Amino acid sequence: MKRMTAKQWKMHNDAVNDYHDDAFQQQVIWQKNVVRTNLFNEDSGQKYQDIILLGLVQYNQFRAWPITRMTDAGEIDKQNCLLYMNNKYLSENNLLNSEGQFIYDAGKDFFVLNGVRYKSMGDSQAAQVENSNPQLFFIILKREDLLTGDNTY
Repeated sequence: MKRMTAKQWKMHNDAVNDYHDDAFQQQVIWQKNVVRTNLFNEDSGQKYQDIILLGLVQYNQFRAWPITRMTDAGEIDKQNCLLYMNNKYLSENNLLNSEGQFIYDAGKDFFVLNGVRYKSMGDSQAAQVENSNPQLFFIILKREDLLTGDNTY
């Protein structure tokens, strides 16, 4: 039994997209890894392109994801926050691949939020709409541990 009509789904879809203009306004710097090779076709080290993204940041949301680490002193929480981004916004900025996934490299890219550098620990799509691709994409971010002990960017 259907509970929502096609018209209601469209209203829901429009409301989520409109909400992006109001709430998804936290600026996050996406440090996109740029592959560089020198004249001899050797790796030239890490270089990043800074791209400003707008999203909604949610702190301390998931506690069931297995991102904690046990130490002698106790459990270290690696689940810091989620970065939600609207797929329509990502599409309009050519940041989705042909399968509708955000085109970032989870192993090499970083995100800077309020001066703190984070690394992706996973991602997922969310907020599906009837017969359509999901509307939202989120990335689980963990604070990057730097060897200096300082974690601000």
